[in-house]
Amino acid sequence: MLKPASLANGSPESGASTSLSDIVEAIPDMVARLLNTRLAVVARIESTTYTLMSVVDQHHAIRPGQLYNVLDTFCVHMLETGQPLRINDIAQAPATLRTVAQKLELNIQSYLGVPLFMEDGRVFGSLWVANSTPRHFSDGDVASLQLFARLLMPELAQAELSRHSERIEQTQAIHPNIDPSTGLFAADSFEAVLQREATRHNHSGSVYAVAVLTIEACESAKERYGEYAGDTLRQALADIIMRTSRLVDCCARIDADVFAVLFTETNASGAAAWRKRIDAAVDAWNRVHTTRELVLEIGVGIADCTEDSSFAKRPNALVVSARQRAEAAVQSEKQLHEMV
Repeated sequence: MLKPASLANGSPESGASTSLSDIVEAIPDMVARLLNTRLAVVARIESTTYTLMSVVDQHHAIRPGQLYNVLDTFCVHMLETGQPLRINDIAQAPATLRTVAQKLELNIQSYLGVPLFMEDGRVFGSLWVANSTPRHFSDGDVASLQLFARLLMPELAQAELSRHSERIEQTQAIHPNIDPSTGLFAADSFEAVLQREATRHNHSGSVYAVAVLTIEACESAKERYGEYAGDTLRQALADIIMRTSRLVDCCARIDADVFAVLFTETNASGAAAWRKRIDAAVDAWNRVHTTRELVLEIGVGIADCTEDSSFAKRPNALVVSARQRAEAAVQSEKQLHEMV
């Protein structure tokens, strides 16, 4: 039986516990030796970012922690189908896959990858192997890699849950009034920050903008995952908002399926750069989750404090304006789909 040194010290005889890092490092090692491949990788997807968590590479060309755009990886093509991706000879693969190999600059000629899925349907990332020469991956090789993925996922899921809980606790220690499910500011906290920004605007003329995002109910997700589908999609959007916003911005959940971002020293046109980031992140999420029947259908509305003189005295009216635009965007998208 294959037993890497990283797991040996965690054996029952040693009395030591096996950490998540031990497991994440050990599985690629076992996979590489079992399948006799040059590369074995556990990778994570967060928004548009693809992070190498654990790497076994005989050529030492890549290392843990390296980042890629998820759209530049084999993983995105695999997740579009929700099935393992097997490429015995990249030179004979479709042009889109040959391009991926060139972008990664890994000098690989064969690839086998399987998705890593959470129980709630979310994509965690992928487990994959590759060789510098063409290699015939059998059905048994695919089954073996899928088995290792199933062994890995409970540990990764537990770590994800712990990380989320720790982030909530850390945020609550600084800002007691937050939304406990997403870790964003609660509606009351957001309103307080908004009022302070409005006061600053009245005193110094500083500009600020507000974006409101609404989630449209995804019926297919409800049918497949039940009542928890809404929680999954809300957390997905919350994570995207946090990753695409600046540290100085205030991100909040102000209603059940309504989120808001307050941008300081930014007008509506300045918020357009953020809008591009969030659109790209949502598109990336949907691209890898479509086969899981988890799709983020959102409307976005943006307004700034200079658009209407009444906003200076009633900043909540600015939020209402942005929300109306977000809801109008959702309705417009619905009508477009109905026409198609």
